[in-house]
Amino acid sequence: MLPWDATAALRLLLAAVLGGLVGFERQRRHHPAGLRTHTLVCLGSALIMLVSEDIAARYLDRTNADPARIAAQVVSGIGFLGAGTIMREGLTVRGLTTAAALDCRLRAGIAVPDVVYTNAAKYYFAAHYHEMVKRVQDIAGGLIVTGPAEADWHHPQTRRDLEAYLAGSAHATAEQRLRALNLVRDVTASDFGGYLEVLAIHAEGSLEAQKLTVLMDADLAPYKAYARRLAGIA
Repeated sequence: MLPWDATAALRLLLAAVLGGLVGFERQRRHHPAGLRTHTLVCLGSALIMLVSEDIAARYLDRTNADPARIAAQVVSGIGFLGAGTIMREGLTVRGLTTAAALDCRLRAGIAVPDVVYTNAAKYYFAAHYHEMVKRVQDIAGGLIVTGPAEADWHHPQTRRDLEAYLAGSAHATAEQRLRALNLVRDVTASDFGGYLEVLAIHAEGSLEAQKLTVLMDADLAPYKAYARRLAGIA
């Protein structure tokens, strides 16, 4: 269970500082949603995440508590707040940057409370990304590199052939299957796909960096105690 001590207070302070820095810069330039708004959004997000983690820890043995459930509702709520800052004046749309800034500060507020969770999640994603790519490519087949392009679909002669050979069940048309194949190609078998594969490993630190960060920041005592309880050797 996360104690409400100096550590929690420091995390809240850090979230407030991160939000305040962006808010101060916007207020200095006389933009909407300044210091107070960004500070409160970031501080509130961090506080809600702390409460969510504490609730999950308290009732871990009695229910399938999910520490991310409350935070997920915060993401929806900030969407309404951001939408309220977007205004249209004729052909000009104002407030998009303000809405994006508020949404960004929300992410910072959620991420600040627990470094261990965020780095463990990043490690899990990076370690399994290429396995998921392999499965998607296996399902899609070789058509993702040898198959037709969008121009072939729009050509009247080749389109007839594509409609015949890519026809599937009644739930998926030939065009839908071609679009799905092209999406897999773009994400996994293109220059951009290669960029994503490197990014998955090295963005925000390599796999080893994520493991070292978790080991440095994690208090292993409660995890060991929980493992002993599961094994019946507590």
